[in-house]
Amino acid sequence: MLESKFGMAAPRDATYDVFISYAWSKGRNEWVRLLAAQLHLIGFSVGYDGYLGYGQSLNTFMQSLSSARHVLVVVDDNYLQRMNKENSGVWKEFQEIRQALDDKPDGWLGIIAIDNPDFKLPSWAEPSMIKCFDCNIQEGAPLAPAASTLEDIWRWCADMPVDKSNAEPPR
Repeated sequence: MLESKFGMAAPRDATYDVFISYAWSKGRNEWVRLLAAQLHLIGFSVGYDGYLGYGQSLNTFMQSLSSARHVLVVVDDNYLQRMNKENSGVWKEFQEIRQALDDKPDGWLGIIAIDNPDFKLPSWAEPSMIKCFDCNIQEGAPLAPAASTLEDIWRWCADMPVDKSNAEPPR
């Protein structure tokens, strides 16, 4: 087992602490980039396609999600539509997630609802085994995830308890 700076044990074959899956769209890419950067600054290794170098295989990158400690899916209408469009990047990641999900512990998968006030979930998602985060952006709100939501995601990624009664926020 490997130890991260948070003292959490990760399987040796884990490629990332958290892998972020989302549907590319104008505006959403920047939000996801900021989320990935914030998680990276906290100290997590983040699987985010914006970090890929020129010439690196996107398909190989998508397959690495099965060895991540956690997978975070950013669910908006665009994601829900592309998930059903065969051979789209989202559809390919959806196949990888669905294939890996049965062998993963509860809490491996997290969903961020954004611009999704009804909290529509992908058809394969069973709410009882998924951690959900509400990042629905209110009009006039900043582009980046709210600090309280980021702290919830941080605690989930670090396998910390939800109860914050004795907690300190990330520094």
